[in-house]
Amino acid sequence: MDTIVEIDENQRYWVGGGFGTRGLLPTDRGAFSTTDGSMVWKSPAEASEDLVLLGRGWKYEKDEFKAAPQWMYATDFRPESVKNAKPNRGMMHWVRFRRLFRTKQFNPDEFVDRAISEKCTQVDSSATNALHQLLLDTLTYCSLLHNPKAYTDATTLPLKERIITLSIHQPENGNGQTNSDALYHLDQLRIKLEKFIESEQSNTGKIIKGKTFP
Repeated sequence: MDTIVEIDENQRYWVGGGFGTRGLLPTDRGAFSTTDGSMVWKSPAEASEDLVLLGRGWKYEKDEFKAAPQWMYATDFRPESVKNAKPNRGMMHWVRFRRLFRTKQFNPDEFVDRAISEKCTQVDSSATNALHQLLLDTLTYCSLLHNPKAYTDATTLPLKERIITLSIHQPENGNGQTNSDALYHLDQLRIKLEKFIESEQSNTGKIIKGKTFP
């Protein structure tokens, strides 16, 4: 399974120097950033080395980041300005950005031995759907704990990495052997995620009112 990783290249106009990264202000995005501007890098190569951006279980294809041909112009890098960016520069447009793309491919070897994944011909769809919802609810709830006003990559991607790391450790039964029952795994995972959420609530000192963990 392939998907696309996107980052932005950001520049500011400097009188006498035109657009460039040297014109960026300390309050601006970095030269290269996530599309929401919350994570920054000095170069596409540095972004490629960021394992949080890549995500556990993924690997990049051989191609590198490729830039879209179209720059988008805005007054500044505030979210509302970026949202209303234009493809043609106006007199009050002092910054510009363009999207960079790179393909990544899922690598199941990170989670399960290939001898197992290649022989798997049946999947418990109910367990798979329950697992998906459990992980998504945990990520959403914890993201809100850390930043209730806005969703940002800088908050969510590290949380996602921690939740996945927690989830891939399979519980053992009383005999020290791994239990293969899917529902048993879900119950054990739910317990671990509940403890994870309690820890995040303790660290942030917050509880999301009206939101309950399933």
